[in-house]
Amino acid sequence: MLSIATILYNVYTLVTVPAKLVFIWFWNIPRSNRGNPNWSYRTATIVRISELVLQSMTAIRYRWPKSLEPGADGDRFIVLHPQKKFFSKTGSGRPQEDIYRGIVNSIPEI
Repeated sequence: MLSIATILYNVYTLVTVPAKLVFIWFWNIPRSNRGNPNWSYRTATIVRISELVLQSMTAIRYRWPKSLEPGADGDRFIVLHPQKKFFSKTGSGRPQEDIYRGIVNSIPEI
């Protein structure tokens, strides 16, 4: 669940994007304001807009959806499910059946 502060920050970030776009379009008119004075207006604007898009996506923490469909991988794609149980050895060397607890059991300090 997102907090109110997170929601407000995301709204602020998305609402200010159009104003930033207008600023970028005007800011790049003089050659001295471009990333490289030899760049064309179009190149400088595309670079700044790309930067704005990446900053906005990072600010709102956009997550790309992950698909479990094989796609181009075909038969090489498999879904691995965690083991229900695994066998580990006790201090005396005898096997001990235990419930799967993931990485917690493999690191004794945890």
